Amino acid sequence: MLSVNSPNFRQHVHKASTWTLAGYGVNQVLRLGGNRILTRLLFPEAFGLMAIGVIVIYGVGMFADTGIAPIVQNAQGNHPDFLNTA
Repeated sequence: MLSVNSPNFRQHVHKASTWTLAGYGVNQVLRLGGNRILTRLLFPEAFGLMAIGVIVIYGVGMFADTGIAPIVQNAQGNHPDFLNTA
């Protein structure tokens, strides 16, 4: 088991952080490229309608990720202190 203060742990954290940031960067570049291609393929009204649809989908997804499910499924779900974390 790795200790928090060990150099090996720090290397693992640094490597994981690098991969996470690289993945995020690649995701953003791909999104930008996809949007640039869609601006060329679609007429402006269709692109705007598609943008509104994506906003709605992301909004519903963010609303669904409010974190209520772990509280409902937990054995301490009835305890007020635990319930107030939501």
